[in-house]
Amino acid sequence: MDESQNQTESRGCRRLEAVVSGTVQGVGYRAFVLGRAHALGVSGTVRNLPDGCVEVIAEGAADRLASLLEYLRQGPGGARVEDLRLSWHEATGKYTTFGLVHAGWGSPKEGPSRRT
Repeated sequence: MDESQNQTESRGCRRLEAVVSGTVQGVGYRAFVLGRAHALGVSGTVRNLPDGCVEVIAEGAADRLASLLEYLRQGPGGARVEDLRLSWHEATGKYTTFGLVHAGWGSPKEGPSRRT
């Protein structure tokens, strides 16, 4: 077990993987998630999927991830969340911040995005 994994476990961090479906692309959903994740102090990524869903991978304290999950269910005005597929795992410590992954880029863009 490496040092980052030990630190992650000692802080009680978890990993949430979510796929959100409904009207979640073209309505500011990713920017909404990005802002909420930054405010909660969790790390990870958010990205659009080719099938019209949005994927969220987030790591942090369980209570903060629970708060983020409520925001994922709500979405911004204009979004309509129809389904939320979730899985919970041990945190990997892979992420240091929360970023937006643009289609085809493969790496997260940090900070608020002007357009989603």
